[in-house]
Amino acid sequence: MEINLKTYNINDPVYVNLIKWRVEKIREWQQKYFKDAVHYMDIGCGSWPFPMEFDNRANIDLIAIEPDPVMRSDTEKNIKGKFKSELLDSGHWDNGVARTYSEMIDVAMSCEVYEHIKDDFIFNMNTVLKADGYA
Repeated sequence: MEINLKTYNINDPVYVNLIKWRVEKIREWQQKYFKDAVHYMDIGCGSWPFPMEFDNRANIDLIAIEPDPVMRSDTEKNIKGKFKSELLDSGHWDNGVARTYSEMIDVAMSCEVYEHIKDDFIFNMNTVLKADGYA
């Protein structure tokens, strides 16, 4: 499956290569570790959640977390009808999103916002995971 870099709207060649690497790794890990996972969460997904790059989107329940209203509007357009189910949550991670989805998620990812968040993020990310989930 080709990576649709037009959707990322990036002009920086270094960042383009970083996106390509991230997508390739996530696809590789999905096949190796969590190909049967159903419930995905992309935290700080921007306008294009990384699970959009998976071949098996029709089998995925996606929860996309994006508090920015402009990005969220684009995300809503991009994910509509592309997954088994999709939910776009506008909440901020620190304001209860982790509690809302406690122990519901097979795979939680945050590919774009890790540098913008507080130190307790990883701990809170683990709270949304099922016992055998991946972050």
